[in-house]
Amino acid sequence: MEMVHCMLKGKHVPHCFWAEAVACAVYVLNRCPTKGLKNMTPYEAWNGHPPNVKHFRIFGSITYAQVPKEVRKKLDDKSVKCVFIDESSTSETIVRLEVEEDAAPSLPVSDEPFPSHSVPSSPSQTSSPASQPVRQTKLPARLQDYVIYKDTDPVDEDIINFYLFTDCDPQTYEEATKDDGWVEAMNKEIASIEKNDTWTLTTLPLGKKSIGVKWVYKTKYQSNDEIDKLKARLVVKGYRQKPGIDYFEVFALVSRIDTVRMILSLSAQMKWTTYQMDIQSVFLNGFLDEEVYVDQPDGYVQTGKEHMVYKLKKTLYGLK
Repeated sequence: MEMVHCMLKGKHVPHCFWAEAVACAVYVLNRCPTKGLKNMTPYEAWNGHPPNVKHFRIFGSITYAQVPKEVRKKLDDKSVKCVFIDESSTSETIVRLEVEEDAAPSLPVSDEPFPSHSVPSSPSQTSSPASQPVRQTKLPARLQDYVIYKDTDPVDEDIINFYLFTDCDPQTYEEATKDDGWVEAMNKEIASIEKNDTWTLTTLPLGKKSIGVKWVYKTKYQSNDEIDKLKARLVVKGYRQKPGIDYFEVFALVSRIDTVRMILSLSAQMKWTTYQMDIQSVFLNGFLDEEVYVDQPDGYVQTGKEHMVYKLKKTLYGLK
């Protein structure tokens, strides 16, 4: 239901379409990896073959439905703007959207039913009152991007496995410890932090509070979709810091894309050789003036010193 809530609010879809949002959420979740099944989706466990995910579209996105030529006049529009709200295999649903010519392509924020009517598929079909949105199923798709694929269609195993399992990164420390690759990544992160003299172990002063930390895991891929490396980041739970007490200003140094383009264009014009490099743990080079304490990370709590915390000398990711 949290997923449904985000879908409805994110696309400003009225609450009257909550059933379609639930159906869409369940449809997607059944075709996504889950902790209860290893390298397998619930759909595959039930049906015995991987699901087809080529037809996945964003809930609430704009789509166009073709108006049959039998029910349109010579100068009428050949398609109508609609909102895509359901992609289940039994009911592909899009809803007619009435908008101004220059209006933004989004639904009204109000919970009242927005002006809508179904696209007639035959001359005998009558239109519904404008005050009641009608869900019209199986409308013909005019654009190639909206061709509906069925789960029984032939599937490309490599494409399916790439989309389903490339984002199966651990969510907790306990999950990461089951893979030696992630353990090695965490060891490298801790070694980098200590090498940069980022913190020092100390006793928490009276009246001070420490900030929690957590591990964030991400698989890095090369351009050919092969795994490049496993990256484990130790991140501070900076959302617990209070503005005006723990910090007064938040900023980050970032490169301008205009500068990068200018340098690359000069390099091409002057026929210079261009090199690319990655500075590891560059964030750890920022010195701290504030007095900040963080908890010992999971898996790296020193025996006999469980009550102690780290005082930061330099910044960590997530710290405001």
